[in-house]
Amino acid sequence: MNKFGCLLLVSLLLWLMVYRLEAQDTGRAEEERYTLILRGEPLDKALKQLVEQTNIDLIYSPSLLGSRQVFSISRDKPVDEILSDILRNTGLDYVLLSSGTYLLIESAERRAHYGAFTGSVYDKDTGEPLPGANVLLADASTGTSTNSAGRFSIAPLLSDQYEVTISYVGYEAVRDTVWIPGKTRKSTRFYLEARPVFAEPLVISSLQPRIPFYADRGEEITTFTGSGNTYTGTQDALRSLHSVMGTNFSLSMADFHIQGGSMGDHQVLLDGVPVYNPVSLGRLTGAFSPYALEKITIHKAGYGVREGSRISGVVDVQQDLADRSPNNLTLQADPLNMNGRIDLTAEFPNGPSLKTMIAGRTNIWGLYRKPSLSKTLERWDRLDPLLIENLLENSSVASSFRALDHTSEIRFYDLHMRNQLQFNDFHNTTVSLYRGKNYLQTQLLSHNDNRESDVPDFMYTQDGYNWINNIAKLSHDWLIGPRLNATFAVSVSAHRSTHHFAMANSDQLAVVPDDNQTVINRLQLVVNGQSHSGEHSNITETTIRTEFDYSLHRRHSLRIGLESKLVDYTFGLSDPFYHPVASAGKQHIFSGHLEDQISLGYRTALIAGSRFTYIPTSGDIYAEPRLSLQHDGAETAIGTFTGKIAAGIYRQFINQFDITNVGPSAIVPSNRFWVPSDYSTAVPVAYHLNTDLLIEPADRLKIRLEGYYKWQPRSLELDYHTLLQSPGSPDDHFEDQSSFITSGKRYSYGSGISISHLFESIPLEASVMYQFSDSRQRISNRFDNRYVDTPWKIPHRLTSSGYWNITGGLTANIRWQSVWGRSWGYKKAYYDYLTIQENQSVFGGYSLKSPSDDRLSPYHQLDLGFSYGRAINGNTLRLRLQLVNLLDRENILEQQIVPVNRPSGTEYQVRDRSLPGLTPSVSVEYFF
Repeated sequence: MNKFGCLLLVSLLLWLMVYRLEAQDTGRAEEERYTLILRGEPLDKALKQLVEQTNIDLIYSPSLLGSRQVFSISRDKPVDEILSDILRNTGLDYVLLSSGTYLLIESAERRAHYGAFTGSVYDKDTGEPLPGANVLLADASTGTSTNSAGRFSIAPLLSDQYEVTISYVGYEAVRDTVWIPGKTRKSTRFYLEARPVFAEPLVISSLQPRIPFYADRGEEITTFTGSGNTYTGTQDALRSLHSVMGTNFSLSMADFHIQGGSMGDHQVLLDGVPVYNPVSLGRLTGAFSPYALEKITIHKAGYGVREGSRISGVVDVQQDLADRSPNNLTLQADPLNMNGRIDLTAEFPNGPSLKTMIAGRTNIWGLYRKPSLSKTLERWDRLDPLLIENLLENSSVASSFRALDHTSEIRFYDLHMRNQLQFNDFHNTTVSLYRGKNYLQTQLLSHNDNRESDVPDFMYTQDGYNWINNIAKLSHDWLIGPRLNATFAVSVSAHRSTHHFAMANSDQLAVVPDDNQTVINRLQLVVNGQSHSGEHSNITETTIRTEFDYSLHRRHSLRIGLESKLVDYTFGLSDPFYHPVASAGKQHIFSGHLEDQISLGYRTALIAGSRFTYIPTSGDIYAEPRLSLQHDGAETAIGTFTGKIAAGIYRQFINQFDITNVGPSAIVPSNRFWVPSDYSTAVPVAYHLNTDLLIEPADRLKIRLEGYYKWQPRSLELDYHTLLQSPGSPDDHFEDQSSFITSGKRYSYGSGISISHLFESIPLEASVMYQFSDSRQRISNRFDNRYVDTPWKIPHRLTSSGYWNITGGLTANIRWQSVWGRSWGYKKAYYDYLTIQENQSVFGGYSLKSPSDDRLSPYHQLDLGFSYGRAINGNTLRLRLQLVNLLDRENILEQQIVPVNRPSGTEYQVRDRSLPGLTPSVSVEYFF
């Protein structure tokens, strides 16, 4: 710009009465030098300081300044250089008029300078990366979240100063100001401090606010959950999920269902690797040691593309890492288990740092048999009169069998290991290992008290379950550049399981001994000589995965993932009650996902993406588009709120099936196996619509509402009509999945509300939750092709809980649960086995034709627990007391139909099969 143009611009600005600063004395020495230090001063204030110190004449339009801030250190410099330092990276320049006046103008080049904002988010105490932490830039109206290594990248950003907010569930939010230089990147580490909670592990719901509305806290867990104690007398980490709305547990088992889905519709991951049978003790408890876990994240209806392809949802369990404290050891014992954990840390000179966590759990059944658990197993291990009547094809004496002797053998253990090698801020490698072994066997001798019958005097049954889970994962995270993060991982998950049921009777003995133990020994020899019968399932999944997070624009963050999976499986069924099955093969599955996180403003985020799966054997490509929109609102009539709506298409390529255990003394109601689709059947598909609303009328008060609808036009179900057919020859067995799997349809919908409040002065966390759900299914050739309730449906559930920190070392927790409307009141084997048999659906006045009408009475249970910790010589001792079912209620689990012989003929009665009554347990934990 020439001088004439400058003078014309000056005249125009003066005519418009621009803001003018004049010095008291315009005379100054041309070579005079000054010192001016500015640390984050607003630009207008910095200019005023310059004028006051140098007495120059400076004119400018206030609209040019905006909200820019100045960081400048000028020591012994002339005015021109100081002014240039002040205006650097502001997009402004100056001209010196002939009168000696300085005029601020927009930069003649007008080339914006852009930089990148990268960094990592860590736990302040442990130094562990925090994946999924929210990173928001208020001035740029954008944000993102950290990847699996706790890293993030936002680019390009106009060179400027920004206010950044870092928040993560269970941690105090951090607010800071960062300066983004031009033509380079700003890399920063953020350390978040965990909020104190009553118990671990953390359970994270799918909806959390992106913006921490209250300055004194960050995001919180859904509620203060403990590792729920059960009738087994041991802590069960997975049962912590009972605090999450939309999740219902089986009343007797560790099985749980997500928003009306079946047990096989969701998947449990450990450090991102599937664990195909995450239960122990015949499915009475979860498979993981609670002392090895850091947190559990549950993804429900409408979840994103990164989590995978499952019909109902995903539960991501993350193993813990050692903290920064010196190496330590934790020991714990309760009436069923012993737990141990070792934490190791190492710092190599001028090299990487290493953190290792090793944890293990083993049962103590060989040393101490918890009486309440032993009694429960004994009470459940009884010959079912209706099933044994059908097997013996004799209806006159079935009810006369009486249990004489019961024994049970329990063995299980879990081993956890997680290692992290941190090379620098840009590279770290993680290794995760897990092995779990489970064994449960029961033996029962029953006596026929009816001497006039033509059935054996003694019946001996044996039921055994055995499975092993192994996983291994190696992953590396790499911050490649200012816009690009990458994760590379290879993992293996292997599951092996067998189930064996055997039966023998005294008619198979030449001479019946007089004492019961000798009878058992002789019949055991008969069983040992029988050919093996039962089920076996083997599945090994090997996966190579890579994922990239790329900051395409400050408002667009792309996430791209590629995955190659090889599934090797076998399933065999040689049960005496079912048609033989032999299914085996290998399946390659290639998948990828693309997701764009779009910032529609500081408070609104849109996530759009899709998964794509290619099956080489069939040549098919399957798409799963998904979309979610979340908005955070503040200062509204209802307080602050976070709302989210999500929808998508979900498919499932590896399917779980539960085949009903029709053994007359079976403790576990069904046995599981997994097979990838062989495409002789269709791939299951579901459509999700989900809404969540989190309202915070005041600090520490949260109201959460949820609603969902899931339509599954194509589900896969076992075809009991074909499975119960007699084989035509010894070599006759099913191979193709279409031979023993049929199709069905299913839908579910529900809603819920939870209210929680933390009374800090006490401190006490109190919460109440109600949820309604309806799930129905229609299976070909079952129940006249009508829609009926699903067996796992729980229409109404009310839960209230309180966690009270009585003193510094003593805490108490109380929990009440009520359930109404359960159907499928009789044993599931009745519906899946007897109804398939001809004329076996009605027994006296009791019909099995409509399971939706077979209602059970309401279930109510009160649990109370106390925990006391005390420091001893620098170590910590903690005692826990749990009183499960404090009111000693005889809640009904299911019902049996019992034939009773009368002079007029056989009559039928209904008897209740109840859950245990009051079950106390004590555990001891020592940390040093």
